[in-house]
Amino acid sequence: MSSSQVGDQASMVHMNTPEHSSIPKEVFHRARAKDARIQDVELKTLALIENTLEGNASSLEESIAQVKPTKKRELELMAQIIVSRALNEAHHCKACVSLACVLHAMLPSIPAARHMKAESFMHALLDVFQTEFEKLFGSPSTTQRNEKRIRAIVQFAGHLYCHRLLGNGVVSQIVQDLVDNGESAFANELLWFVGTATNSCNSDCGNLGTVLEDPNDSDGASSESVSQPVNSHHDGELSPNRKHFCTDE
Repeated sequence: MSSSQVGDQASMVHMNTPEHSSIPKEVFHRARAKDARIQDVELKTLALIENTLEGNASSLEESIAQVKPTKKRELELMAQIIVSRALNEAHHCKACVSLACVLHAMLPSIPAARHMKAESFMHALLDVFQTEFEKLFGSPSTTQRNEKRIRAIVQFAGHLYCHRLLGNGVVSQIVQDLVDNGESAFANELLWFVGTATNSCNSDCGNLGTVLEDPNDSDGASSESVSQPVNSHHDGELSPNRKHFCTDE
């Protein structure tokens, strides 16, 4: 490479630095601040999960007060981290839902633009969960699906139902979607899960002392109107008229 070419490249690098860019400095500062904020929310959400797993109610309440999400994107990030942890490590599903229950009770909704509904943490979480559920059926072949992922989703849905964060209509829809896509065994597993009642699942979501994970708790919640066990199926795509997971009953 000639000396003139090296000089040209050095000049280009020099001109692409923030000091010599045509983009104003304040834009770079705002971008850095935004990245720092996102990283802060991510780290604090991970800390919330660890505090929940440890059963540390006092630290959990204090940590929630420090997060203070003020934007829809921050709520969505918190929801994504919690759902991802639950689905990637199914044995933490219960703790993640317990944490979600507390956040649902403690975090205020984020004001929305005109004519738009305010964004709540639970709305963000159920949006993320619905997206993950629908990804299961991207392949029509049952042999190409991740059974561990399906089971984690079933457990997560069961715990959400257990804490009254998922309604009968949505659970029925999940069951039907599983059946329609050749996953009757998992549909029955979800029905069994929500049908095994325990008093612990009826605890007050706002009480930090009762929603933290208890290894002695059994799973499940009573259900009188979800559905009956299924043993047949027909493969098919998800219906375009499906109920949104956030729909109130």
